[in-house]
Amino acid sequence: TDIRDVKLATTAMKKIFQPIRDLCQLLKKHHVTPWGLVELEQAPPKWDEVVRLGYSEKEKILPLQSEEVLKIRNQIDNFAEELRLFCQEFRQECPFHAKNAISGEYDKSYLTMNDYYERCLKIRAKANDFNDLELLFDMQMSNYRELRECIDELVLLKNLWDGVVLVKCVFESWDDILWDKIDTESLLLTARDIQTQVKNMPKGVRAWPVYRWLQDEVKNMSTVLPLVNDLHGETM
Repeated sequence: TDIRDVKLATTAMKKIFQPIRDLCQLLKKHHVTPWGLVELEQAPPKWDEVVRLGYSEKEKILPLQSEEVLKIRNQIDNFAEELRLFCQEFRQECPFHAKNAISGEYDKSYLTMNDYYERCLKIRAKANDFNDLELLFDMQMSNYRELRECIDELVLLKNLWDGVVLVKCVFESWDDILWDKIDTESLLLTARDIQTQVKNMPKGVRAWPVYRWLQDEVKNMSTVLPLVNDLHGETM
């Protein structure tokens, strides 16, 4: 890991050396000699020595590297298969469907999403470990795009379910309004505002059944409210 750390730090260290040199020159120009000035001046050559030692150590382990790379490659291939199966399960089991929305069992959806979020974090940590090994052994870096897609979809799905719960809570609260207290114009404005918000949700959610269900719920409410308004006007 020391060799890896040197490799990771090389670019950043090169960028800060010139500002260090400029600072030293500026301090000398103004006859300022704070504690640590000598160490600042010596930092660039000392770092060069660290890099040299790092490459020297790397050459020593080179005969073992090919064998270790093969082992790591096999581990990464196995992990890639595990990730493929996980992503397949993720899309089958996560609440992209509307079943829990229809039944009102919202907690089931959130429990499932929380479970897969925790699993995604563990898998991402493992992926990061493999990336570190790839960097250390100069291997081609794996990007694990499928994992990023699962995490992105999970964020979108959670936000969508937040919308489902909010809309249902609003609509259900209207059930408690007494007939002579109904302000249909206000309800219509709210329904249209909700419809606009649902329509403007990210494109990534629009193919999911639960989104289409939510869209239909809002559309149906927007259709029913004008009828309620007509009936309400006739009875008032």
